Order: sequence, then C-alpha cells, then structure tokens
Amino acid sequence: TTTTTTTTTTTVAPGSSSAGGINIWTDSMDNVDLASANSLWSAPGQALGYASQYSGASGILCPSEKCLEIRGFSGDDTSVVRTTTLSEIATPLDGYNSFELQFDVTLSDVESGDYCRVSYRYDTDADYTTVASFEGDSSTEATPRVLRNEIGRIPLPPAGAETLYVKLATIGNSAKGGDICYYDSVSLSLSALSSFMIDDGGEEGNVTGIATWLMIVFAVVGVLLLIGLIVAFILCRNRKMKRVVMEDEFDEEEQTSIGNAQPEATGTGYDMEPINPDLETAE
Repeated sequence: TTTTTTTTTTTVAPGSSSAGGINIWTDSMDNVDLASANSLWSAPGQALGYASQYSGASGILCPSEKCLEIRGFSGDDTSVVRTTTLSEIATPLDGYNSFELQFDVTLSDVESGDYCRVSYRYDTDADYTTVASFEGDSSTEATPRVLRNEIGRIPLPPAGAETLYVKLATIGNSAKGGDICYYDSVSLSLSALSSFMIDDGGEEGNVTGIATWLMIVFAVVGVLLLIGLIVAFILCRNRKMKRVVMEDEFDEEEQTSIGNAQPEATGTGYDMEPINPDLETAE
C-alpha cells in the first residue's frame, strides 16, 4: 500500500538565496502525496505503489523525521519526477552557467548492481541524463549508507526547451521491493560557480567544471613559477654580492703584501748599510 499525507510539497519562492546560488525550489520531502492532484511529484508506471512517505528512524534513514522511500523492483521504473516550468523561474538565466541539484540519499539493502540514481532531462531531450548514481555493495545490504548534501550539476537548457524534469529513482532487482533508496531535502538552484560532481561508485557519474579547474591549476602553476623566479633572482644577487666582497678583500690583502715587501725609503733613496771604512782605506 501507499502511505500518503494530506499536505503538498514545500516550495521556496524563486529568487531566494541558497547554498548553491539562487534557489528555484526546495523540497523537504516530508509531505509528498503522489496520489494528490496538487502533488509537485509524479510517479510514472507502477512507481505509485512503490514510492511512499517514510516516517521514523530520524537521523538513520532520513536526516529529518520524514523522507521519501522508493522501493526497487526488477523490471519496473520505480521513480518519481518533479517538473519545473522554465518560464516560471523569476530569475533570468543570463549570468549563470548551470543548475545545481542538492539532495540527501540513503542506500538500504541495496546490493552490488543496484543503484540510487538522480537524473534529469529537458522536454527537448529523448532520454534522461544521470546527475549522480550510487551503487550498493555487500556493506549496504546490512548497514544503510547515508549520503548527505550531495550536489549534482545540470547544464542550462538548450534553445527551445520549456520544461525541466528531475527524477529520483531506485534501480533494483528485488522481487519483493527489498532494494530501497530514501530521498530527502531536495533543492534546485541556479549557480554561477563551477564544481565537480563525481559519482560515488555509480556507472554513470558526471564530472563537470574541468575547464575552470584547469584555469585554476594554470594560475597556481604561474604563481609558483613567479615565486621561483624571484627566489632565483635573490639567490643570484646574493651570490654576486658575495663574490664582489671576496674580490675586494683579496685586493686589500694583495696590496698589503706588496707594501710589506718594498724597502724603506731614506734620504739617499734606499736604506743601505754603510760602507766599511777599513776596506775603503785598504784599497
């Protein structure tokens, strides 16, 4: 059975600030009613019976008291989708280079080969593109893996696009829906900042912002080269000054040595011993 509530999803007015930039919407996932005509999330196929509100185990499976539980069944599209009409975004897209999707997800009893996957598509796209994909393993079969504040990047819409679809899914192969992903605190923002989003064990992780990171690397290398040149100049200058000082000391010592070797001057020009008068008389 599907557990539902009587209230709709929480929304934040466009244009307010968020950690990722300009917030478009924020959903606490505390009050998702998939059966309601006013729900901001829809469930394609049989997912309506597999995605339900989860309450309890706060801080273990959900960081808050409630979150959205999606059970993965073999061969079924167990996912929920939220639609955003681009023309209703109050903030112009000029000056921004991406959307950023932030979310919490917990993998519970998700084995290797099963995934909690977040993806998107525009109405001009044929298929969904993965934003982040988290694969289970032997450890998540027994102990839930809790991932908080994950951030995925969505490129700005191509020309002609009018709608953005965000999908939260559980890709499982269980016959009884034992592969479970819990989604919480999902938000969509506009961002002018480049960032990396690398999938955590998934097969279709998305790595972006490479050009910006290369620019940062080149800038750091340039600064290091400049520092190296300055240090080399200082060392070369000190070595040259030391050589000049040594040459000056050598010249002083040489002049002192030459001065000591010269005979003392007298009135006759040289300090000579007097001639023996006896020898002079004998001659």
